[in-house]
Amino acid sequence: MAETIEGWPNSDRQVEKHVDNKPAYHDPKRPSPAFADFLLTTLKDGDDVKLLLTREPTREKVEGYLSAINPLVGSRANVGDVSITFDGGAWNVNRHAIAV
Repeated sequence: MAETIEGWPNSDRQVEKHVDNKPAYHDPKRPSPAFADFLLTTLKDGDDVKLLLTREPTREKVEGYLSAINPLVGSRANVGDVSITFDGGAWNVNRHAIAV
C-alpha cells in the first residue's frame, strides 16, 4: 500500500511513497522479469524504442536492456515526471529525470 506525501521531493509536486516511508524507487517487484522477457524478445537491433521511467529501478533488473532506457534529460532524480511533446513529425523528450 502506498500513500501520497505532499511536498516531497519538490514542494509543488506530490510523490507516491510506500507505507514503510521509503520512496517508491528500487521497487523489488518492478520492473518484472516478464517485462524484461517481453523487451528482450521484442526489441531488434536498430529499433529506436526508448523507455521513459518515472522511478529509478535497481541496475540488476534492467541490465539486459540499458540501451533501451532513454538518457537523462534535465535534472537527475530517483523519481520524476516525464515530459514529451509531438512536433508534427516526431516525439521529443523534454524531461526524463531517471538515469540508471
